Amino acid sequence: MSVLKDHDPEIFAAITAEEHRQRDELELIARDSGDTSIVVSATPSLNTVRFYQALGYEPVAEPLPELYELEPEDVHMQKSL
Repeated sequence: MSVLKDHDPEIFAAITAEEHRQRDELELIARDSGDTSIVVSATPSLNTVRFYQALGYEPVAEPLPELYELEPEDVHMQKSL
């Protein structure tokens, strides 16, 4: 994204704004549903973990059993709402 930011700041700003809008909308839906956290299952890599940690997620000690059954190799991260 850094290359895009340098090459076309306007497009970069639009993509960043849309990313924030979607994230905020998902969190609002979760809160309105009475949820107190959001769980993410993602490819286990250092970059992925850093990305989600920058968004406020932390690795969970024990993933949800139903999520683990579907994605046993993934890293499972959680963010409190």
